[in-house]
Amino acid sequence: MLNYLARRLLFAVFVLWGAVTVVFITLRLIPGDPARVMLGPDATAQEVAALQEELGLNEPLLLQYFQYLGDVVRLDFGESVRLGGDAMAAVVERMPVTAILALAAVIIAVVFGIVLGTTSALNPGRPVDRIINIGVLFAQSLPGFWVGIVLILVLARWMNLFPSGGTGGIEHIILPAFTLSLGFMALMIRMTRSGLLESLGQGHVATARAKGLSESVVVFGHGVRNALVPLVTVIGLYVGSVLGGSVLIETVFSWPGVGRLLVDSIGFRDYSVVQACILLFTTIVVIANLIVDILYGILDPRIRAER
Repeated sequence: MLNYLARRLLFAVFVLWGAVTVVFITLRLIPGDPARVMLGPDATAQEVAALQEELGLNEPLLLQYFQYLGDVVRLDFGESVRLGGDAMAAVVERMPVTAILALAAVIIAVVFGIVLGTTSALNPGRPVDRIINIGVLFAQSLPGFWVGIVLILVLARWMNLFPSGGTGGIEHIILPAFTLSLGFMALMIRMTRSGLLESLGQGHVATARAKGLSESVVVFGHGVRNALVPLVTVIGLYVGSVLGGSVLIETVFSWPGVGRLLVDSIGFRDYSVVQACILLFTTIVVIANLIVDILYGILDPRIRAER
């Protein structure tokens, strides 16, 4: 197991290196002069040249890249031109707000996904199963940002049930968290349904029924447990999706998290903050996938034995 974890950690280093490299190249392929964007159209040529020299933008691209890699190794992401102060500190300051939104979205998706998926699996072909499947189809087809706008118009503006944006009490998080969870909830319902139907058809479940165990013990003690292994994979992979989705959802709902900070920083060409955001997101995804691999061995001893 230790050898496996060591290989995964080494692989994580290459993933992080690839992420920072792609972001570095992509940002510098965006048309326009970053110094001119930062200073505005009224800046003089001398002011633009001075800022380019200060940020190192007048250096050869390859030299900028190696300088940036050296800074990343030292955990030095530079100063934010737009916000002032350390770039990573500005990102970390926003991270708790995004974490609250992401956690709420995951809880909503997992709870409703497992409950509705189990309900659907226990009633195959019945009206409740068809209604749930139709809802899943709609949830997977609708873009998240569009759902968010509709929810704001209907529930916030017309019915005045929830605030349309910003942070505050529990009422502020319901709409953005539900919007962010919608696609993942639909996936959880489908995987729970298919996994549970397959699990309930296996021999050990028939044996459990033959022993006289109650249906609830058979379903939740044997069926749902076996169906959890692929669900753990999906939950781990969803960490990346929820962080990526938060970029749009936070913008729609004016949620002051890392996603909105990333969008604003890209528009302002604040390289330091953008690169700090991406590296933090990538690190979280890598850690989440590592935790998923460890949970595999806990849920299924056969996987642990193979390693």
